[in-house]
Parts: sequence; structure tokens; C-alpha cells
Amino acid sequence: METSEAADLIQIIAESIKKNPNQFNFTINISGAQAIVKNGGTGINIQTSGGGPGSQTIGLKSEVKVSEPEIEQVKNEMKKEFLEISKLIQSISNELRSNKPDKSKIRKIYDSLQNKWVPNLIIMVIGHILTNSMGI
Repeated sequence: METSEAADLIQIIAESIKKNPNQFNFTINISGAQAIVKNGGTGINIQTSGGGPGSQTIGLKSEVKVSEPEIEQVKNEMKKEFLEISKLIQSISNELRSNKPDKSKIRKIYDSLQNKWVPNLIIMVIGHILTNSMGI
């Protein structure tokens, strides 16, 4: 594979991430008290006593609050992270287009992607492109 072809393919990946970061979905599960039982037995056994008519005696109370602004903050941070990832991937494409691509620089950028929120599929595809075009 020619380096110009590799640069084109990698640029397409960068543009896709930049234009549509919402193509990646994350599931966040929030739970309060949770009992996990293995091999039989009882997860949680709560006995309460006391009080009388009108009493506020509570055996177990679990409450989880996550506000919409907190969720939006996480979404905004993820969009920033994907924009940064897009820029890193674009810099690989730019380096491949240079007159004399620097393999060590490309390798360093590629390796840095592995410490980001980059889906493994993208890392593998970029790695395959780089291997076929430059032997990296």
C-alpha cells in the first residue's frame, strides 16, 4: 500500500470521529444497594424492630442521585476527548503525506492512541494500514 493511500484511509477515520463522535456508545449503569449471591444463601437479610404507629424506622435505604447536568458534563468531556483523538489520527495522516514520513513520530502518535478512549477496532485498523504502508 502506498503511503498516500494509507494517509487517505486514516484521514477518513479521523474525519468520521470528528463529524460524528456520537457513533460510539457508552453504557453507564448506576445502582444503589445490590446483593449478589453465589452458590445459594441469602444476599441481604434485614430485620428492623422498634417504633410504633407513625415510626420512621428503616431497615435499609439506598438512594442514588445523578443529575442531568452531571450526565451532560460527561458527554461534553467525551466529545472533547474524541476531538483530541481525531486530531491525533489526523496528525498520522499528515505525517504520512510529508515528503519524508518519520516512522518513529508516527509510531509515537499511534502508541498514544492506546491510552485514550479509542475503540480497539480503530486502533487495529490504523495499525494494519501502517503495517501495510510503512512496516510500522
